[in-house]
Amino acid sequence: MDHHSSTRLQALLATGLLDSPADPSFDRIVRLAAKLLKTPVALVSLLDERRLFLKSSLGLPRELELARELPLTEDALCKHVVVEEQPLAIPDTRLHPRFSTSGFLQELQWIAYLGVPLRDPAGVVLGAFCVIDHDVRNWTDDDVQLMLELAGFVNSLIAEQSPLAKALWRFRSLVDHSGDFIALADLNTQVTFVNPAGRRLVGLGLDAELSGKSIADFLTAETVQIAMKESIPAALSQGQWRGEGRLRHFGDGHAIETEINFFVLREAGATVPAGFATILRDITKRNEFRRQLTESEARFRNSFENAPIGMALASLSGQWTRVNLALTEMLQRPSYELIGKAAVDFWQSDDIVSDSEHRARCISGQCPRFENECVTQRNNDAELRALRVVSLVRDSHGRPQYFIEQFQDVTQQRRFEESLRIAKESAEAASQAKSGFLANISHELRTPLAAILGNADMLLDPRLPGTDRDTSLQSIRRNASHLLQLINDVLDLSKIEAGKLELECLPYPPWTIILEAVSALGVRATEAGLTLRTEPIGHLPDSVVVDPTRYRQIVLNLVGNAIKFTPRGKSVCVRMSWQPSVEKSLAELILDVVDEGIGIAPEVCARLFQPFEQGDSSTTREYGGTGLGLSITQHLIRAMNGSISLHSEVGCGSTFTVRIPVEIVTGGVDGAGWPLRESRRQSSAGQARGRILLAEDSPDNRRVLLYYLNRAGFQTDAVENGRLAVEQAHRARYDAILLDMQMPELDGYGAASALRREGYPGPIIALTANAMQSDREKCLRAGCTDYLSKPVTADDLTGCIGRNLHSAKSSSAVSATDGAPHASDVDEAFEKLKQRYIAHLAQRIEEAQLSLASADFARLRTLAHQTRGVAATYGFSELGDVATALESAIIAEQPVPDIARITEQWIDLARTVLATTSS
Repeated sequence: MDHHSSTRLQALLATGLLDSPADPSFDRIVRLAAKLLKTPVALVSLLDERRLFLKSSLGLPRELELARELPLTEDALCKHVVVEEQPLAIPDTRLHPRFSTSGFLQELQWIAYLGVPLRDPAGVVLGAFCVIDHDVRNWTDDDVQLMLELAGFVNSLIAEQSPLAKALWRFRSLVDHSGDFIALADLNTQVTFVNPAGRRLVGLGLDAELSGKSIADFLTAETVQIAMKESIPAALSQGQWRGEGRLRHFGDGHAIETEINFFVLREAGATVPAGFATILRDITKRNEFRRQLTESEARFRNSFENAPIGMALASLSGQWTRVNLALTEMLQRPSYELIGKAAVDFWQSDDIVSDSEHRARCISGQCPRFENECVTQRNNDAELRALRVVSLVRDSHGRPQYFIEQFQDVTQQRRFEESLRIAKESAEAASQAKSGFLANISHELRTPLAAILGNADMLLDPRLPGTDRDTSLQSIRRNASHLLQLINDVLDLSKIEAGKLELECLPYPPWTIILEAVSALGVRATEAGLTLRTEPIGHLPDSVVVDPTRYRQIVLNLVGNAIKFTPRGKSVCVRMSWQPSVEKSLAELILDVVDEGIGIAPEVCARLFQPFEQGDSSTTREYGGTGLGLSITQHLIRAMNGSISLHSEVGCGSTFTVRIPVEIVTGGVDGAGWPLRESRRQSSAGQARGRILLAEDSPDNRRVLLYYLNRAGFQTDAVENGRLAVEQAHRARYDAILLDMQMPELDGYGAASALRREGYPGPIIALTANAMQSDREKCLRAGCTDYLSKPVTADDLTGCIGRNLHSAKSSSAVSATDGAPHASDVDEAFEKLKQRYIAHLAQRIEEAQLSLASADFARLRTLAHQTRGVAATYGFSELGDVATALESAIIAEQPVPDIARITEQWIDLARTVLATTSS
């Protein structure tokens, strides 16, 4: 039954009409209606939850008239009037879609129906007043109006029912429908009444006998001992007692937590109690809710206090009423300094909407929460950035209570995001620079290639004059050299980016490097119409430990750039000086390249050393180049632990200054055993004689190499692949074999391995276009003695063969004696340098120990760098390898125990070298 039906039933019960005897007043109105509307049947029916009670009826069959009720079915006509609360006029029920199938109506031959609702004084519909005919009737508006007026008389009769009956019904309805346990007892506390809800609560049947049961029988023993001792005296003296206790369930005996209201019953005007009444309310769920709420509050307090993020409870106006430990640590302030303050007192936000506006929107229901990012300064001036989330808490009725503010530290996250953004921008910039580089290098490659191809076509013309033929040949060679330099730059950059750049430090006269570089660029300077001069400052050391090849590359790059950007008629000056260190054996080599060129703008200087960058990157730039030279130069200088600086003024010129720490080798080196000048290398190669086997699959390369060898005076044989080279080495004796590494049938690696397995003792020199250090090591592992990178010049080829033939003869001479070389077989200057290196080992060991003990890793790195390359030169390759590993570990900032372990390993090896050489 819905709420509407329940209200109607309660109102009907209040009238006291249900099951009441026949009333002549109702009967007269029924007869009047039947007479006026000329119908055989008229009814006053009242609707309860199960039936239509007939307060008055006319024209029904006898059995229905005696029963005084009709069944409450879905096709009951009066029920439709009550539910719809509107008059219902049906001319023919047989044609009505709802009632046409009703067997009840067909049995009674109820054809026409006219009914109107009956109401109590409050307007609640209680039933229907109706007339029924056995024939079809077309009811008129006057018929309906007449029935409504007659219903008004019925309503008046309903309103005149006894107020006492109404009050009794209300009381009984209240008791019966109450959800609380309600019981009545006499003065001896013997129970005389328990309402239905109370019986259900304690598991007592609705018809169970109550005699012999007292109020104590319904309570647990504990409640009887405590509550009953207090309740009866309090009720007798004060009229009422309130408390809590437990009811006992008669079924399974479990206890039911209740709130007890125990009071005295007195009749009107009487002073002596007539009995007791008790109302007990089941508070099991309420107490469980309280326990859960208490536990929830405890969990909330624990979560709040121990949350890893900052949290605060704030009033509706924004003042903090409670803060957790994390927030006090974030702001580095005690809680008493924060209570009563607001977030805006400590945090700044870029949010254009104020806190008060945000809170107002939450309170008005526009949004449940808001968030923003805020920043503050800690006591140590460090910036703290946090994501702040503010949520509104409402009570069960939806009323705003307070705000919860959460502060998530996002300082590191934002720094990481910023680093990602910078990295992304750098990557995009690098990508743009490389795109520009590809465009530039395409131009730089195509330009000399066009010159080479064009001049080659000219040489194929037999009518070309001799002077033009020489000019074309010179142009081809000049442009081919330019292409080779471009390729070398790209390879150097790839080595640098892969971390594979290696230095080979040797004792070398520093001024010789300058002279060689300036000599190589003299022709370019002359062609450009400018003066290229050198200028030593002070007395330079005779020899320093340096990588001469890489240092020469630095000088060539800087001087070449200076020539490129210096106008005709101006000059370029190369100055070299040195600055002694506190330690006599160390110094700083200083190189200045000064030009009177166009100069460089300050904003260009900042990016000048980046790969692929140029001062003018436009497609219409005046000066060519790939933008790699200065980047490579800077990396080479850093690899030598040096530095480069630039001072430039637009229109006046530029000065590049390079400072590199070196070790001074006193006594001077005449050059014996060292390739100081190209002429020296050529002469030493030209003195060598022997028979050479060349294995090269390219006819063009084979023809050029044979030309170089024959011009140098060697006897030569040539084959097309590695298999033929192995076979040819069986037929004849060769002083040296040259192997191209990439050949058909059997490549150079396989051929070298086969020759060594079959006992070939002479030098095997690898020829390959691969120029990486790993390629050289692969060749040596296959059995090669030395390595030449293509393209090979005549000087490189003959010099390499000469060195290897000389080395092979020296080894033979040693093996032919008692195992000790004669002093005359060893270069005297080289031996002096080697002995000096060994003599300094003891001092270096001590310096390494002191540096390690004081954690002076910068000094330790310098020691490792100074000893790594030259160690292999003197035959102590393992010592050099460990020194290289030590320098790499310090650069990579590896853990201190790892650096200490490598340092101890180097010290042990150095001591072994000292002990071995001294013995």
